[in-house]
Amino acid sequence: MQSIDILDVVVLEEDKHYVVVSKVTRKNKNYYQLTNINDSHDTMICYQDKDELVEVHDKELIALLIPLFLKNLSDKLQEEEF
Repeated sequence: MQSIDILDVVVLEEDKHYVVVSKVTRKNKNYYQLTNINDSHDTMICYQDKDELVEVHDKELIALLIPLFLKNLSDKLQEEEF
């Protein structure tokens, strides 16, 4: 799997298409916040392990990542001056 960036579309199991909403790096690992293109309630947090995306289920890690995703998204929006 190649490098993944914000606004990239990735196809996961069951041919579901997700857009990368936010990306953060923590402890040398890239984490991604994904949202299903057809169902905005279907979101997940993943990290890249070699050639695949692995969903994060650790609630403590998710609690640490969410504020980082929000800050990243806020910074990107300010850069674009929406």
